[in-house]
Amino acid sequence: MKKAYLIVRVSILNNELFQKYPPLSSTAIQKYGGKYLVRGGKFDVFEGEWPVDRTTIVEFESYEKAKQCYNSIEYAKAREVRQKSAQSDFILIEGY
Repeated sequence: MKKAYLIVRVSILNNELFQKYPPLSSTAIQKYGGKYLVRGGKFDVFEGEWPVDRTTIVEFESYEKAKQCYNSIEYAKAREVRQKSAQSDFILIEGY
């Protein structure tokens, strides 16, 4: 079975509110077997543009598990906080 990768790009608009997001999202990620590969951190853009404050990559055992996590009750509150405090892109990609 192929793994799935959730790639999240975030530009923070309200830092105080956004600080509530990481612990809320971590609960859902852990419940659905997600593994953080990248979570913020220092980065350099060598070519093109990357106009965001934070990038997160989470590995899931399957595409379905990742979708279950995103649509879960556990993630609902985290999603609400993120949407109120940041602009973001969420991309789910099947991989190896």
